[in-house]
Amino acid sequence: MPLVLPLNGTLAGTTDTLSFVGYIVIGLEPVVYALYCSPSTLDAVHHRIKLTAYMETGRVHTASLEAEGTEVPVYILENALPTAILDLPALWTRQGHDRKIQVVYDGRVDLANYHTIIHWADYPSGYNMPVFQFSGHCGMSDVFSSASANDASIFGSWMMSNAHVTSENDGSLSAHPNYGGPYSAHSDSHHNSESAPAPAPVIPIATATSTDADHLTGVMLKYSKWRLVLSYLRLLIRLAICRGETGNPHFITTAPLETKAALIHRLFTESLLRANISAVELEQVSASDGRIISENEILVMAGPWVSTFMHDSRRVAFQTINHARAGFGLHDIFGTLLKARLEHLLSHFMRPQSSRLPFDQNGLVWIFRTRCIKSILWHTAFRVTISAAATVATTPGLPMIMADLEPAVFRHTSVLPVETLAFIESLCYVSLFRKLESVVAQIPGATFDRPFYPPASTIYDEAVETLNIILPLDSDPGHPAFMTCMASLCDIAVHDVVRVART
Repeated sequence: MPLVLPLNGTLAGTTDTLSFVGYIVIGLEPVVYALYCSPSTLDAVHHRIKLTAYMETGRVHTASLEAEGTEVPVYILENALPTAILDLPALWTRQGHDRKIQVVYDGRVDLANYHTIIHWADYPSGYNMPVFQFSGHCGMSDVFSSASANDASIFGSWMMSNAHVTSENDGSLSAHPNYGGPYSAHSDSHHNSESAPAPAPVIPIATATSTDADHLTGVMLKYSKWRLVLSYLRLLIRLAICRGETGNPHFITTAPLETKAALIHRLFTESLLRANISAVELEQVSASDGRIISENEILVMAGPWVSTFMHDSRRVAFQTINHARAGFGLHDIFGTLLKARLEHLLSHFMRPQSSRLPFDQNGLVWIFRTRCIKSILWHTAFRVTISAAATVATTPGLPMIMADLEPAVFRHTSVLPVETLAFIESLCYVSLFRKLESVVAQIPGATFDRPFYPPASTIYDEAVETLNIILPLDSDPGHPAFMTCMASLCDIAVHDVVRVART
């Protein structure tokens, strides 16, 4: 069943995975909505919609019939009532995946100067959360025909475009403001690039169908052996960062290109071993112009996966700390009270509080007992990894969860690697710091001692050092309870975490 966000309908049943189809134009104003559907219904949905244009969004999307890119398909419903043409500036034309020439409109303009209303996709690569289906026998055409550009009440109670949506396991919803627009970048001048969320890496704009090998998704869709090896590579990149194999993870996004290339090539070798495929067995990859793409060129295209993982991890952490079930109590206070709460929470991550003994006075011990840490860890290591090209059907036998690559390290153990624990804890810290920055900026005349707060890289290093000291410290009365807490992080149940939408 197709889903339009914002959504009109009632809740009936859930599933875990939604694919992003593209944008769809509804009504005579017009209004542009994000369109999603479950992977099993993609073919049916594609037969009900018609490509009408493309829109330059300025951010990478992964639409179901396209390679990753910033130019995103815009559809109308097949055989529907007339729909208004976008009144946005036309940039150029291009060949669409339907092999017809389509206009590319500029969606980056100030929409206040145009009639077109755009509800931006909060999850441009699909997402994993409870799916809301239309009850009864309402068809796709019924949904669209009931929409009116002048009737905001139809969609007002659901997922509006100016909010990031979080979901608990019971299907209830809550939201927090999206600062600065649909694709805001939260700057962090004190912490610099090691803690500020890096923008999603820009992949060259797609100009052909999604199975063209000019882009990584096209390679994976078209060549089965490459798909398996690259799927392992993507998981191994995440594993290497989480286990500290790349050094301090908050430096990886700004590391020299040579360092990143060496990491990718080393993990590629391991990917071949795990896939049980030799390099000579990999298919010869041809670009859309017939040029042969080398192995090294393909690995260069995989490089942005490093930054993407860090970017996504930081976004998940920021969404999680604001949730009512995170354990921080940030959701229902504001102003100076919220500022004081954030400063108090941040002190738990910093010395001397993070290194105090006994355990019941240690800030780090308290942090690891919160649901927030458990939730960030679940999203990072224990959640199914969504890929437009690699699914259970297309890559049978491939672990879809990072932790399943090394079950002895993540599941069948009593404590996770200290590097993994420190990484998750530092993600939480930098999200709270970002929150403090934004709160102070909204309070007239308010300030805070920015240099007092160390960068995330320091918090990570200090956490590794402290954990190596307190984990074997069984003479402390609080040690048994702490080790019970550590064991609970090794195989997290979905009902015990805050689930937030993947971006």
